[in-house]
Amino acid sequence: MTETMNEMSERLGKLQDKWSKNARNATSRTGILDEAKAAYAERAQTYGGPEDAFARIAGHWNWWLGDKLSRPITAYDVAQMMVGFKQARAMNNHAYRDNHVDGAGYFAIAGEIGEREAG
Repeated sequence: MTETMNEMSERLGKLQDKWSKNARNATSRTGILDEAKAAYAERAQTYGGPEDAFARIAGHWNWWLGDKLSRPITAYDVAQMMVGFKQARAMNNHAYRDNHVDGAGYFAIAGEIGEREAG
């Protein structure tokens, strides 16, 4: 999909409006989850589904870590490690909303992948 600069700018403006509305309710649990849902949809358009993206990331990490692993990293592992990544970042700045929004999103993706793998 090829977008013009004007179309990208318009789409970014709409996202900023959504995020601004959610930011007004900064302490709301549902606001954080709503933002995670919006981010999930936006990133799916940009990067494709998370299962495929996380499988690619797992492949890269497996290549990078090579013989340091006792078993290959999976897409589920990537989702869980991204939760940990966001938790580690949040330790430094408890109020930075992005860590909580992304962490909630990654945890939801891990649950989805885990349920799918369980059959």
